[in-house]
Amino acid sequence: MASRFPKTLTSPTGRCTFTLPEDDSSDDHHVARLRTHPAVRQHLPQLVASMDVEDAARLREARHADPAYADYHIHVGGNFAGNAGIKKVDWLHKSAEGGILILPEFQGKGLATEAFYAVLTFGFEELKLNRICFETASENAQMRGWFDKVAGATLEGILRGCWGDVLDSDRFVDVATYSILKKEWPDVKKRLQVKMKL
Repeated sequence: MASRFPKTLTSPTGRCTFTLPEDDSSDDHHVARLRTHPAVRQHLPQLVASMDVEDAARLREARHADPAYADYHIHVGGNFAGNAGIKKVDWLHKSAEGGILILPEFQGKGLATEAFYAVLTFGFEELKLNRICFETASENAQMRGWFDKVAGATLEGILRGCWGDVLDSDRFVDVATYSILKKEWPDVKKRLQVKMKL
């Protein structure tokens, strides 16, 4: 039920906002650019290679209608910076998958830590989930390093040949799956707060 999801998430530092777009189409062109940007697709080959504003609008509407999906838009200084959210929420087993996409010009500035902090706080403290998992290409050393060293997430395994490349039907990418449990969240929360110098 979409009503389970708050319209906005709190930014731990106050420098960015996390908002559900719902019927707001003002970011659709930014979302199309984000999801097709070569630097973003480098480790996410399963994303579509092309997307226009109409495609982005249909994606926004579908996610807004999905009771197991909360897709927040990230804005920094009023500028669209990416997406962060929770998907595949299983209310019975209190589990979900989290994820973020950040535009290249906003990468390397600590935004990922702030976005993950907001998503995890939302998932564990508001939705009362027991487990949140994250997936990334096994070759994505930067993201895997963040999960290992910054968040202290648990590597559950490598899913072989899990993601197909929409541009190359013969190419498949191995995927690393990480998870954080509710009982681990207090320690992870402190680690992220230290990283953000809170």
